[in-house]
Amino acid sequence: MSLGFLIPLSLFLYFGGFFSLNPKIVYSRQENSVLDKVEKSILDENYTNGLNTLDNLENKKNLSARFYFLKARIQQEKKDNLNALINYSIAIEKDQDFYKAYNNRGLVKGSLKDLKGALKDFGQAILLNQDYEAAYINRGVTYSALKRPTKALLDFDKAIQINPRSIEAYTNRAITLHYIKSYQKLCIDLKKIKLLGGEKTDEWIKEYCK
Repeated sequence: MSLGFLIPLSLFLYFGGFFSLNPKIVYSRQENSVLDKVEKSILDENYTNGLNTLDNLENKKNLSARFYFLKARIQQEKKDNLNALINYSIAIEKDQDFYKAYNNRGLVKGSLKDLKGALKDFGQAILLNQDYEAAYINRGVTYSALKRPTKALLDFDKAIQINPRSIEAYTNRAITLHYIKSYQKLCIDLKKIKLLGGEKTDEWIKEYCK
């Protein structure tokens, strides 16, 4: 069995949650109530219902960063990446500390093959929240896609430092170690992934831990 080189960027779309917003931003009670329903629709994967609920607010003035963020989330799920990019950007204009919006916009840029733009957004998310595990993983995956394994490994190391039980971080680090043919370190990570409950590790360990 051969290890694939990359886990898709979209794997980490939900990682670390995407509903925790900047506590400094105050939203209207009415809008919050509607957006709470949208969040539930997203969690239930009922994206059409969520989008319809947002459309009922569209004519309101001074809509919040949260509104545009959730609209972009649904568009991202529906592979409407260009509109998702626009709405994440509006969310960021309204709340420049919205690190989850930077992270998700980075994912959209990655899907649109703008890897340098994705790196910039993940970097900004990290600048705003230096303990944001998802952004380190996503930036590491992007560095791997750009054939920059040393920088990728540094980001995966940081993600593991933040969360020592992150199967996603260990898995991506293992993929990068395989790419640079560092098989001894790869074997250590594979055994750790198995210990944490990762799937299909027995076959990997049999092939790479000889």
